[in-house]
Amino acid sequence: HRGQGFGQEVTRLVLAHAFGPLALDRVRLRVLEFNQRAIACYQQCGFAEVAREPVQLGDIAAIDVIMEARSPVASSAA
Repeated sequence: HRGQGFGQEVTRLVLAHAFGPLALDRVRLRVLEFNQRAIACYQQCGFAEVAREPVQLGDIAAIDVIMEARSPVASSAA
């Protein structure tokens, strides 16, 4: 079911819950650099890259992209 917007819908629902009932000021996630579809989805939902870290996946070296979304309330108060 790729390309139907399910990933964006779920991500937006998680953010709405995090910034609404949970009253969090930010949400962070880690995604492997080669997962460009996920990175694009997260960017469209308001996440921005904040760091990169090397990771080891068994015998394979990879890069974790750390992304963050901030609450619209916290952003407007700053």
